[in-house]
Amino acid sequence: MIGTRNRLVLLSILASALAVPSALVAQARELLELQSRLAASDPALRDAAATALAAHGAKALRYVKDALGERDGQLGAIATVGLLGKDGVPLLPAVTKLWRNEDLATSEAIRAACVRLGVLAVPHLTTLVPDHALGIDAARTLGEIGAAATEAVPALIAVLQKGAALSQQSAAEALGEIGDPRAIPTLTRLASKISGVDSHADSVGQSAIASLARFGPAAREAVPVLLDLMTPRPRRPGDSDTRLRVASALAAIGDTSQELVDALRELAKQDGETAAAALDALATLAPDYRVGIDRLRRNAQSHGSVCVRQLAVQELASRSITPEIADALASLAVGPASKKGRDPAVRLAALAALTAAGPAAASAIARIRELTADEDAAVAAAAVEAVKAMGG
Repeated sequence: MIGTRNRLVLLSILASALAVPSALVAQARELLELQSRLAASDPALRDAAATALAAHGAKALRYVKDALGERDGQLGAIATVGLLGKDGVPLLPAVTKLWRNEDLATSEAIRAACVRLGVLAVPHLTTLVPDHALGIDAARTLGEIGAAATEAVPALIAVLQKGAALSQQSAAEALGEIGDPRAIPTLTRLASKISGVDSHADSVGQSAIASLARFGPAAREAVPVLLDLMTPRPRRPGDSDTRLRVASALAAIGDTSQELVDALRELAKQDGETAAAALDALATLAPDYRVGIDRLRRNAQSHGSVCVRQLAVQELASRSITPEIADALASLAVGPASKKGRDPAVRLAALAALTAAGPAAASAIARIRELTADEDAAVAAAAVEAVKAMGG
């Protein structure tokens, strides 16, 4: 391939021999110079060249195309395509083909250029969705484009119905970001396939749940399936993650029907991650729901699930401080008699809650003062602050 310097020399010779108007020669020189700067190692210089080259519109296309074929100039050329607007669309096949290189910087540059083009890039990206090699990047980019990419929804749904796990996951995530309700029935069906024993179906189903959450109230038809996924079942790989995702989705969908709230209340009485997930959803859907203080204290202090312990402390801290609540938080700060059973995170969270409560938690001062000499330095320091805040 002829280098830029040689091209400039050749341009001068031809311009002289053919009596090309000086204005055209000057423009060609400028475009060649800008093309060479697309290979600059300094991102600022490269971006400036891309902006200047894009200002020439369609006249810049051949120069950008040449730069796409040169390794050093690819990043600058890709950025230029995004800046060219409709004039850059003809170069999209050459740009997206570079996804095959599997280079992170190049992949990010391609996505950024397509997102800048927005709806103009959607038709080409849609043709790539079924492609085994490029479909995942295309789907992710369509998701970033968002609502303007509705043209791609049928192609993405087709991949959801039949495709490799990673392709299906990318399609599910993109559909959630695009937000077209045509995807809800298929996403709901995929969520219902979660079994805890099929890693392919489970990973796709969890992506589907996350996307359903993005639809908010529009995804109410998915509530029965999501509730079924919250039902306790023998411990299986991925089950806890699924329930936590479901809880977030139910909260986002915001269905406050009594049937849903009652079902979540029953699930909140279970143990482990199921209870934690149900409580998380109830915090949004039924904020008046309250678990007994004794149960919260037991959960925060000795439950086998870190998630349940943390949620229990948060729930106690969120309530109006009474002597009973202050005593429960003090018990959590002290921890169980066995040092081995003490959770530093729970102790510090309880002390933070007492500090925030201030004088309202004064009944706990005596117990917390004993912790100022705790062997855990972080707990001791937090106890000092808590005692001060409570007025001790």
